Amino acid sequence: LGAGIQGRVDELDRTLRDGESAGADRAAAVATAQRELEEAEEAEKRARDAVAAAKAEQKDAMDAAGAADAELANRTAEKATASSAKEERAMAVDNFTNYNLAAFRMLRDGQAEEDADAKKEAAPADA
Repeated sequence: LGAGIQGRVDELDRTLRDGESAGADRAAAVATAQRELEEAEEAEKRARDAVAAAKAEQKDAMDAAGAADAELANRTAEKATASSAKEERAMAVDNFTNYNLAAFRMLRDGQAEEDADAKKEAAPADA
């Protein structure tokens, strides 16, 4: 009976040692899993922060694009006004030039006719 009990005690000791070894392995696996979980949570936080920063940059870019569009609209209106003024001034210069050139030609042609008339009047007197 004593040998049977001793055998049973030895068997239970082995089971306990095996259980302790398996428990240590499981504890190490749990510690590793916990470390990996913490690393994953840190990576997730960094990713969330990066997404938030990217969204902030996107908002800034959208605001800048809106401001640029508004500035473009203002500049387009200014350009249209300036182009209209330029065309009006070009027409005024053309009108001025054409009027003065026509007046010059009229005076020149009138002077030429007066010179021709004066030569005709002078020619019979010389003959």
